[in-house]
Amino acid sequence: MKPLNPEQALRETRREFGEHGGITPSIARSSTFTVMDPATMPEIFQGIRGPDKGGCFLYSRHFNLTVDVLARYMSAIEGTEFAVCTTSGMSAITCTLLQLCRGGDHIVSSDTIYGGTHALLQKLLPEMGAPVTYPGLPSHPQNDLIKSMINPTYGYGGLLTIDCGTKEKAEELMSILQKKERFGFIAVSLGFYDTLMFCSGSSTSSEIPPEDQSKIGLSPGLVRIAIGYTGSLEARLEQIERAVRLVGLAS
Repeated sequence: MKPLNPEQALRETRREFGEHGGITPSIARSSTFTVMDPATMPEIFQGIRGPDKGGCFLYSRHFNLTVDVLARYMSAIEGTEFAVCTTSGMSAITCTLLQLCRGGDHIVSSDTIYGGTHALLQKLLPEMGAPVTYPGLPSHPQNDLIKSMINPTYGYGGLLTIDCGTKEKAEELMSILQKKERFGFIAVSLGFYDTLMFCSGSSTSSEIPPEDQSKIGLSPGLVRIAIGYTGSLEARLEQIERAVRLVGLAS
C-alpha cells in the first residue's frame, strides 16, 4: 500500500470557499438552516438528502458547513473514508462505543486509560448492560507495534513524564516550571501550541480510585508534560534540569 502523504492528500481534497469568495471557509454560526423546498424536508430528516444531494444542512448539532469542512480535511490527512467531528474526546469515545456495542457486549480495554474513559467503562456502560475488562498491557514500549500503527510523517509525539513520587513534590515542580522558568502552563490538555503540564493522578485520572491507580503503575506524583513547539529543545532541557534540581529530584 502506498504510504499516505498528508500534505498531498489535503491539497487534493475539495476546497470550500467562504462567503463572497473568501479563500477560507466561513464560520457557520447558525443553529438551524432554511429548507428551500418543503417537500425535501422528510428526506433531509431521513438522511437521504444532504447538502451534496439536493438537500441542505439541518441542525448544527448534527453537522453544519464549518464542521463538514473540518471533517473532510481531517479525513484527507488521516487517509480515511470519512470523519466525524465531536466537541470533545469523551464525545468521540462515547459515540464510537455506543455505535458499536449492544447490551451484553464485552469491552476489552487497557487499564492505562483516561480517567473519564475509565468512569464510562466501569460505571456508566455496565448500567447499560455492557461488561468491561481491564487486562493490562506489558510495560515494554512495543516499538515495532507503534511503528506499524503510526504515520511516520507525524513522528511519535511530544509527551514527556516525570515521576516526582508525591503529589506535593509534583506541584512544587510544576510551580517552579510555570512561574520561575516560564516553561509552560499548568493546564489539562494535550493539544496546544505551547507546553502544558499537570499531575495526572489528581486531575485527568482522578476518577480512577487510588488503589486502581496503584495497580496500573500511576504514581501520585507523575507529571505529564505535553511539549509545545515554542522554544528550542536545548532550552527546554535546561529548564527541566534546573527545576528538578531545585525540588531535590536530582543533584
